[in-house]
Amino acid sequence: MNKDFVNSIHVQVINDKSIGEAKIEIENILRKRHKIKSGQKDDFTVIDLKDVMALKAQATSMITVLGRISAAISFLIGGLGILSIMILIVNERRVEIGIRRAIGSRKRDIILQFLMESSFISFGGGLVGVIIGFIASAVIFITSDIPFTISLTGLLLSFAASVTVGILAGIYPSKKATMIQPVDIIRQ
Repeated sequence: MNKDFVNSIHVQVINDKSIGEAKIEIENILRKRHKIKSGQKDDFTVIDLKDVMALKAQATSMITVLGRISAAISFLIGGLGILSIMILIVNERRVEIGIRRAIGSRKRDIILQFLMESSFISFGGGLVGVIIGFIASAVIFITSDIPFTISLTGLLLSFAASVTVGILAGIYPSKKATMIQPVDIIRQ
């Protein structure tokens, strides 16, 4: 490797209090050796442990934000999926709903039926999602030699959020089901 420059230098200080002083001294030496005049931009970077920790915290924060955004998008897509499935179910079962209404089923009973169905769909999806997420996290942690830590609170919150999304997605179709009039079904 025939290089006429140094890529990096690692320096260790005696105590933490002298980190700032050492950083300034290194910058002054490098500016002098590189013939950089006052007011000119440095052609090097001096990074201390605090800078590294700040960069690490910033990267972790960005990954967390991106993870939350992707989770929100996933919940939105899941909710739209459940909504469309439930609308199809209501349309396919119009005759059944009309007959139930004709023999005396209350609107509340029909709403509860479809809300229960949408919550069961989201319950199953949430359970599968938590299991897949747990396994994927375990694989990532194990392959990257990072200590395996999973938040039980995070798992429970994501599961609860998926069930909540399913229930919310079932509200419109269940209300739509109550609008079906027995007379309209008999005419068809």
